[in-house]
Amino acid sequence: MNPLINRFYDMGFLIIPTGADKKPLIQWKDYQTRRATLPELTTWFSNGNNPAVICGAISDNLVIIDCDDPHVSNLLQIDTFTVRTPSGGIHLYTKSKVIPEKQQAYRGYALDIQADKSYALLPGSKTDKGEY
Repeated sequence: MNPLINRFYDMGFLIIPTGADKKPLIQWKDYQTRRATLPELTTWFSNGNNPAVICGAISDNLVIIDCDDPHVSNLLQIDTFTVRTPSGGIHLYTKSKVIPEKQQAYRGYALDIQADKSYALLPGSKTDKGEY
């Protein structure tokens, strides 16, 4: 299993499997309220499925700012863990005391806020558009 999956799991994040199309390979609603077990994770990721993290309060208040425009991401000046996306944008991983109830899109600014009831692919994921 990908060591990063173990690392995020150890940090308290909820992880689910996705396909190359970014869609969950399980009924992920169940995992918005409970963590997968290590045996489940081993089964899900033994064949190369992509890992994604469920965002929000359930994953220790994880919020991922998905910025499609690198120029806009430079304006944010957030010093945090970042992941380059296949489109040339970045995911900024942070924690927040205020968690939106659902994904909010700020299309005018090329930003999506991934929080409660949303998920984002983890590094090492390979999609139809490229690798995270």
